[in-house]
Amino acid sequence: MKFNHKGSMSTIRKTINEIYSSAIPKSHFEINRNRSMIHFERYDSKFNWNRQDSVVELYVPITN
Repeated sequence: MKFNHKGSMSTIRKTINEIYSSAIPKSHFEINRNRSMIHFERYDSKFNWNRQDSVVELYVPITN
């Protein structure tokens, strides 16, 4: 499942907490308990460290 963190890296923890405590539980998906990683963070040309328009893609292994 893909999520985007938009904004400064100082607030990425808040985004990750929201994903695991709210977004996934409200979806019809479940976290894959047999996953080899917690989640994957993708940094590409949209990443600009502490700028408010910075985007980091977060991928969480799920099952349905």
